[in-house]
Amino acid sequence: MKKDAFTLAEVLITLGIVGVVAVLILANLVSGYNKIVWVGQLKSNYTILLNSFSNMSPTTLAESDVFLSLYGAGCGSALSLKDDRCKNFFINLRKYLKGELVELNNYSYSKKLLNPSEKTVYSGSAFILPNGAFLYNFYFFPIGYSSARDIQGNFYIDVNGYNGPNLYGRDIFYFAVILTPPYLVPGGSELCKKTNCTDFPYWKECRGCCKEDNFSPMSFQYSHNCAGRIIEEGWKMNY
Repeated sequence: MKKDAFTLAEVLITLGIVGVVAVLILANLVSGYNKIVWVGQLKSNYTILLNSFSNMSPTTLAESDVFLSLYGAGCGSALSLKDDRCKNFFINLRKYLKGELVELNNYSYSKKLLNPSEKTVYSGSAFILPNGAFLYNFYFFPIGYSSARDIQGNFYIDVNGYNGPNLYGRDIFYFAVILTPPYLVPGGSELCKKTNCTDFPYWKECRGCCKEDNFSPMSFQYSHNCAGRIIEEGWKMNY
C-alpha cells in the first residue's frame, strides 16, 4: 500500500505561510496593545489637566491668578525661561498643576501619521509633569489680548514624554484653552466649531483630518485633530 507524504518543498512552503501569518497577527496584537496604552495615557493626562484648569477658577480663567499674571504678548515656548512673562505664569500655574519648566533637549517628533520616520527636531521649553508627560510648543495669551479669538492659549502634549513614537495622533495631541468651562478644547473636537478653533476643525467635517478620506489626496494629513476623535468615539483609537 502506497503511503502519501509531504515533500520537503511542500513542508517549507507551509512553514513559510505559517510564519508570515504569525508575524502579521503579532504585529496587529502589538499595534492594538500600543493604541490601548496611548489612549490610557491621553485619558489620564486629560483628566489631570482638566482638573488643574478647573481648580483655577469655577467660572472663568479671567479671574485666575495664572492668566492675570500674563502681560504683553503672552508666553510662548520659544521665550527664555528667565523671561518674566513665562516665569510668573508658570510659578502661578504650579499652584494647580505640578511640574517643572525646562529646556527640552534631544527631542524630535513626527507630524505625519503615515510617515513617522520624517522627524522634526524641537527647540524650546516644555512643562514636564511628574508622570513624564510634557506640554510643549505652547502659547498662552493675556486676558483681553485678542477679542477676535475665543482661544486663550494652546499647546501640544506628549502623553508619554521621551518614549516613542513621538507622533501626532499616537502619543502627541493638540489642545486649546478657553476662558470658560470646560477650559480645555481637544483638537478636532466638535467644541472647536464653537470656540473659533479654526486651525484644527471638527474631524468629521474636515477632509483628511485624523481619518482616511478618498477625496483627500493625502489622507491623514491632519493628525492634529485626533484627540477630538478619540474622545468622541469613547476613548478608542479607531485609526
